Amino acid sequence: MCAELKVLAGQFRFDLLNNWEDFRRYFSWRKTKNPFNILISEFLLQKTNARMVEEIYNTVVEKYPTPSLLAKADPYELKSILRPLGLIYRAERLAAVSCVISQEYCGKVPSRISELLKLPGVGNYIARAVACFAYGQKYLPWDTNMVRISKRVFGLQSLMSRPRMDIGLADYLGSFLLSEGDVKVIVWAVLDFASGICTARNPKCDYCFALKYCHFKKCSTQHRGS
Repeated sequence: MCAELKVLAGQFRFDLLNNWEDFRRYFSWRKTKNPFNILISEFLLQKTNARMVEEIYNTVVEKYPTPSLLAKADPYELKSILRPLGLIYRAERLAAVSCVISQEYCGKVPSRISELLKLPGVGNYIARAVACFAYGQKYLPWDTNMVRISKRVFGLQSLMSRPRMDIGLADYLGSFLLSEGDVKVIVWAVLDFASGICTARNPKCDYCFALKYCHFKKCSTQHRGS
């Protein structure tokens, strides 16, 4: 299984990057190397359509470029900025995490997963996303999109009742998928693939480069033929 998965992951990675321009998305937070800005983007992206976040993200990072400034932000003003996104509690979480980073980490976002997870409001997904996008570490940010790609393309299905909490599966797939190349670019491409091609509903299988080896497609074909 490991040898087969290594080959499949390598083929998928190659095809993914070669076809990325067909479904690639462009966002401001993908242009920065600033770990704090990347952390802010991940907070704003929680349960929110990425397209809606762009303008709000630009406003926040321009107005509060450092953890100390965001920690001292007027709570009403910050909530007003974030209100179009809903989930206003994120204003309090952003202020809280900024305060901790400013006071306990000398204004620098920690790079280790164990330290990131100590930050208020930071769970596995945000910690892994920051480690990947800001520090180039080989972690797959694991959410429902990644779970879907894991199951459909690779035939890897979690045994947990909440698959998005299956960090073991995330690390297993990541060890193959992120074994070569720029990890953040690969993850961005996978996220764009999940958003534009391998969607939760009505996936665009007829336009998918992975059709020839997709586990989901193979199972669907076998089911129709039985």
